[in-house]
Amino acid sequence: LRVRVSLNAVNFAMISLNVTLMAAATFSAYTLGGGVLDASTTFTSIALFGNLQGPLFLVPQAISQLVSARVSLRRLDELLLADELPDASRNAPTVGSGGAGGEVIEGVGGAFRSDAGH
Repeated sequence: LRVRVSLNAVNFAMISLNVTLMAAATFSAYTLGGGVLDASTTFTSIALFGNLQGPLFLVPQAISQLVSARVSLRRLDELLLADELPDASRNAPTVGSGGAGGEVIEGVGGAFRSDAGH
């Protein structure tokens, strides 16, 4: 649970900053590589990063869902590979067997009725 809360916090930070950080990293790499940033390149790049915002918003959520699925699959694996429990019905008293304390099911002075016509 603690890991999931931490992952959600990291995901929220990534969602909030992903487009801004990506644009800054791209512009830095472009200028360090010898490129010249002019207005047309900068504004076109910012518009394209804005178009990527929707798909990039889904990446952290997808990572969170994959982690949850992995945890669930591990739990299912442990359950399915666990040793079988002894059959409880072999040790359970049956109707009329008496068991250790007498009768298992007893009805005294009961009136039973069925309204099958309604």
